[in-house]
Amino acid sequence: MLGLFFFFISVFSYQTPQSDFKCPNETTYKRRPIVARTLAADPFIPPFAQFEEYCQRRDGDGSFIKDGPYQVWGPNGEKLIAGQYINNRKEGIWKRWIPSQILEDTWNKGKFIESKVVGEPHSYVIDFDACVPHEYGIPAAFGSTSYRLFGKRRGFCRLQYSTFIEMGQGPTITCLVPVTKKKFVVQNTPMGIDFSSIKAYCKHPER
Repeated sequence: MLGLFFFFISVFSYQTPQSDFKCPNETTYKRRPIVARTLAADPFIPPFAQFEEYCQRRDGDGSFIKDGPYQVWGPNGEKLIAGQYINNRKEGIWKRWIPSQILEDTWNKGKFIESKVVGEPHSYVIDFDACVPHEYGIPAAFGSTSYRLFGKRRGFCRLQYSTFIEMGQGPTITCLVPVTKKKFVVQNTPMGIDFSSIKAYCKHPER
């Protein structure tokens, strides 16, 4: 099930404040939404990313180039990528967070060298307050969970989820979660994401 991956290209920009990284001297801070051309230029950026932030400076020909720290953020305010540009080329150790693994990628003057697994996430954050429409597939030891946020209305965020286990797909559950839940932590069990803590807001189909 580890082949299951995220899918969704969001047209919404998650409004998270500027992060705490500092730009080098003679560079300026830049923040912009992830768009199709950004994804085409960098295949390491996942399609559900919301925005990138980085430092830039003018090159000798007058064009702007990346120089300094670089970060990519997801729809729940989560960090997806963190690394460093030197003269518009990726350099050193970059970190990526994906559903099943935390990865460290090594770059040398813009050339990808290798990737290694350094950890495994066991919990995930869903921001019901922002309720940015997106769809995730998250693998687990004996199955996986897919969930989708449709956006918020009248103080509620609409969520649908279903769990895949070895015996097949479970029912699709629809939830209307109050936005007052804000950023909500869910655990990834061996059978998939545990949504039991919000079951009071969910409607289970008859079996």
